[in-house]
Amino acid sequence: FSGRMQDWRARLSAEVAGGQVPAGAWSGEFLGGDSAARIVALTGNTLDGEIKAQGDVFWAPQPRWSIIATGDALNPGVWMPDVPGQMSFELATEGAVAESGEPQATLALSRAVGVLAGRPVDLIAEAALVGQRVTLEQFSAASGDNSASGSGTVSGDQLALQWRLSAPRLDSLLPDASGSLTASGTIGGTTGQPHLELSAAGRALTLADVQIATLDAEVRAGLDAADPLSVS
Repeated sequence: FSGRMQDWRARLSAEVAGGQVPAGAWSGEFLGGDSAARIVALTGNTLDGEIKAQGDVFWAPQPRWSIIATGDALNPGVWMPDVPGQMSFELATEGAVAESGEPQATLALSRAVGVLAGRPVDLIAEAALVGQRVTLEQFSAASGDNSASGSGTVSGDQLALQWRLSAPRLDSLLPDASGSLTASGTIGGTTGQPHLELSAAGRALTLADVQIATLDAEVRAGLDAADPLSVS
């Protein structure tokens, strides 16, 4: 660390390890003053790969930030042995806290691609926070020919979510499964009393010892044990 409170420079070099974070060697360079700091470069050698970040953080007159991060050749299996692989990602977040104390933030996962547990993975997600309202503007996940997507809002305890699944090759997702399955639905209600509606269609389905030649289902149900269940 060098300089004055109004104009300073700092360098970081640290080994990080613990049960809650993967082990790694981190280094960084920071510039700042009495109201803000710039992350010139932050690099972590972890999970057999590398994470980099840069951006700006302000704490006066109001807290706000803008940060971008990338990861390359990361192997989650180093930390979680059940999901070995190699993943790369690009992530950006910015936000602020208003004078009223209301937070506003955006998070964009523009790319997360690679292989997990021997299966290809491609993820994209965008979300925004305004006060107590979280908006999932976009979520999509693909593995080979199979894909899932979703969007919606959680505002306080109010739920308004939509999702869709297309899995023409279940065997490439689950080792004991085969056939094709498509489904879509919504989750509404509240966090205390959610309500689910879904439509599903499957052909030549096999899961372990269970076999279903044709599946066509419409389900409407609350997720509380006392709620009525409608299946057709």
